[in-house]
Amino acid sequence: MNSCIVGVVAVDEARVTKQYGKCTDAETNLPELKEFVLSDILRLAKDNNFNSMEKPKNLFLISNPFNIEGQGQYDILTPTMKIKRNVARDQFKEQIATMYANITAK
Repeated sequence: MNSCIVGVVAVDEARVTKQYGKCTDAETNLPELKEFVLSDILRLAKDNNFNSMEKPKNLFLISNPFNIEGQGQYDILTPTMKIKRNVARDQFKEQIATMYANITAK
């Protein structure tokens, strides 16, 4: 059991391209880009009175959005746009473990 949350975030390719150049899966996890996205999320969380347990401590960025089953690379949404948590957990298992390991290492 972990005492904080982490997140897998699909970044807006147009915004990333405007600020950082071309956005690809290989490039989206640059530390400065992760810090930019995380700081924006934390700003929004503060503006909306999230408590500390609701604020992510680390992120894994992807450039392709989540899709409905059978329609793309990250097909982890139901037809009603709800996330299939077990499928997401399995699909990003390694990245989640790495995110938690990096939090512990800090």
